[in-house]
Amino acid sequence: MRPVLRALGLWLAVVAVFAAKTWLSLRVIDRPAPLADILVGELLTFAPWLPLAPLALLAARRFPLVGEGRGRHLVVLLGVGVGLALAHVVLGVVLAALVRGEWWPLPELLEQVRQTIPRAVGPHLVVYAALVAVAHALAFRRDAEARARRAAALEGALARAERDRLRMQLHPHFLFNTLHAVSALMTRDVAGARRMIAGLSELLRISLDDDDDDVPLARELEILDLYLRIQQTRFADRLTVTIDVEPAARAARVPKLLLQPLVENAIRHGVEPRAGGGALELEARRRGDRLHLELRDDGAGLSSRAREGVGLGNTRARLEKSYPGDHRFSLAPRDGGGVVVGIDLPFRAE
Repeated sequence: MRPVLRALGLWLAVVAVFAAKTWLSLRVIDRPAPLADILVGELLTFAPWLPLAPLALLAARRFPLVGEGRGRHLVVLLGVGVGLALAHVVLGVVLAALVRGEWWPLPELLEQVRQTIPRAVGPHLVVYAALVAVAHALAFRRDAEARARRAAALEGALARAERDRLRMQLHPHFLFNTLHAVSALMTRDVAGARRMIAGLSELLRISLDDDDDDVPLARELEILDLYLRIQQTRFADRLTVTIDVEPAARAARVPKLLLQPLVENAIRHGVEPRAGGGALELEARRRGDRLHLELRDDGAGLSSRAREGVGLGNTRARLEKSYPGDHRFSLAPRDGGGVVVGIDLPFRAE
């Protein structure tokens, strides 16, 4: 219903424009006429296009002037245009007779049509050409919108594929590091090594089960907890972990496996080299429409991490893919020793 009302409104606007033009033209040549009579005349002129315009638009869509066969389509459209112009003349003559309350015998009606054709067919062909142009413009717009939708879908698919590639890159890296730790533990604590393998199996199962690019922070913390259990088995009381997460922050969606490589990096470079171990502190806060994450360790600092490895490089790339230009990722020395990793993201809930 709405497209019909829009088409009717456009038609009335065209009638109003032509009526105004005729009224002004008559005043310029000092032959003024009542505006109501002019409106009636323009309505009679354009009224036949109400049933004929859809036929013109249909012909333009069926025989487009682009692509293969456009020469043949042009001939067809010209033929349709002449036919519609003649039909407009006939309808206009009949409609004018009905409005005046007259009805001519068929010979007189045909004669009236014959006299009207020379002065009316040309303008009607111009209107027809305008309708064909409008139909092509609408078709071009639809095609452009469809191409834009396809391009956006393809871009989204490529971005998801790249995020998946980056995420899957973490699995062999994490698996290698953990198995290396298991092998080192096997010689002195077989039971602990077995617990690490069991925890590793559960962690891999959970991390590979979900297909989502991002998960609620609460879910990410569950995955991180499995990883920390593995590390607690390895380090025992040499590793202290403190996690402080605001309840309001738990619903925020974050890239899956965002925290694990950062914690792994902190343990490997901050806790492991120290004979006495070390401590990790993780905080998550919601600040308006932003989520702020901060991971701190009390290790040796940035000097031992001058070369960015797979974990940090992967994290940077994933954040850029997920939040292009709308995130912050920083590493800085911590007062008193250690490193602070800060992440600022848009707060996106479920």
